[in-house]
Amino acid sequence: MKLINEATGLNPIAEKCDQAFRQSLPESFIDDSPVSEALRYCLRHPGALVRAQLAFQTCLTVGIEEDAALQLATGVEYLHTASLLFDDLPCMDDALERRGFPTVHSIYAQDSAILAALALVNRGYTLLWSGMQDQDKPSRMKAANYLDQCLGVCGILGGQSRDVHMTAAATSKEVIRVAYGKTVSLVKLAMAFPAILGAANETRDLELLATYWGLAYQVSDDLKDLCSSSQSTGKTVRQDAEKGRPNIAVCEGVPKAVNRMFHYVAKGDAVLERLVVQRREWIFLSAMRKRFESELTLWQQEAEELAMTGTQ
Repeated sequence: MKLINEATGLNPIAEKCDQAFRQSLPESFIDDSPVSEALRYCLRHPGALVRAQLAFQTCLTVGIEEDAALQLATGVEYLHTASLLFDDLPCMDDALERRGFPTVHSIYAQDSAILAALALVNRGYTLLWSGMQDQDKPSRMKAANYLDQCLGVCGILGGQSRDVHMTAAATSKEVIRVAYGKTVSLVKLAMAFPAILGAANETRDLELLATYWGLAYQVSDDLKDLCSSSQSTGKTVRQDAEKGRPNIAVCEGVPKAVNRMFHYVAKGDAVLERLVVQRREWIFLSAMRKRFESELTLWQQEAEELAMTGTQ
């Protein structure tokens, strides 16, 4: 059996998530309006689907049936995609490129991008609600409350608000607080939300691992924004520096930011080891952990080169 589909280049889990992302907003829900064209464009460019894969495999590990798991994973990914559409708007980050393609608002205008994001939120909630139905009522209620926390003012909305109003005088503590809201919330939604729904004993550790991975991801993303090109990242770079909104790399300098990323990954490794000891099935998370390897090596080399030249 081949682990990778040669036609798509995806592993079986990623392929399931990719198909579900593209097909869970069927044509019967879309008409010929401008917003529908924007939606079709979004569905053609699903990205890496990391959160969907995390959610799907976490659901299966805690005993949620595959059909429901796929609905939950797709719902999480639709909400994530909606957040990116909002984040790219001129009133937010004003980005022109995302996932290697022009941003939605740069092609279909802001009104269609906003409405497409709202359509994805609407469909995302529908999929989450449908995927939750077979679980017991107490677990559904706990999961619904957690969803509200992750997506509300205490989660992604609050983080986005702080990010937009960040000034050049912001401290690293304030920048990390933004990351907790904007980035960590969605990783927690992919990992801890299914665990709560499945009443898993490992929920607290999964939430902790999601926090460390979310922060590590954000530091790496900030380093890319400062040091990389749009061609290599697939999205608009140097936005934070140009707008006078410091990210971790701008605020602390590259070497300290790299050290911070190593710290978060190491803390996550300790939690991951504990999870695998508790239940062997969590070993799938190790594959996700490997995504950090190349970036850790890249940023370590970048920090060493800067140290040699005496720059930060």
